Amino acid sequence: MKGGNVNSEAPAFPIVLWDESLATFLPAEAPIPAGASVYAVLVFALQEGRFVVADIPGRGWCIPGGRPEPNETPKQTARREAREEAGAVLGPLRALGHFVLTDPTTQTQQIVPAFVAEVLRLEPLPPDTEAFGVRLLSLEELPRHYYLWDALTAAVFAYANGSLFSPG
Repeated sequence: MKGGNVNSEAPAFPIVLWDESLATFLPAEAPIPAGASVYAVLVFALQEGRFVVADIPGRGWCIPGGRPEPNETPKQTARREAREEAGAVLGPLRALGHFVLTDPTTQTQQIVPAFVAEVLRLEPLPPDTEAFGVRLLSLEELPRHYYLWDALTAAVFAYANGSLFSPG
């Protein structure tokens, strides 16, 4: 990202292997691949310059995210998951982009919309949460704690960190 502006020339993100899918990231201004379905939604929630992460069984420390419920928009999913997994009440959501997951055998694609938002407040975790706990991590702390740290994860976190307060 040049000059901290999301609307300037978009960075190229690496392609990595996640489970059985090839994964990359496309910034919000990039078109969504035709025929791709929404698999899940993620939200990069920041409070005081640090990312909110939750300790989720089977995943470990990660940003809030999950699958949309019937008739739920991606923004509604992001807000619900932030509240359920981290007790985070979010300010305005801004589209960051979307992860693209491609099955290398069938070439079918699924997308994971990603949003960025400032946390207005952290509330106690709801009684039915699946999270073991919540913490705030700086960009420098994330590689030691995040459950899936690779070149793509690092690049998208850096992009999210620089985009929250950028024009656009």
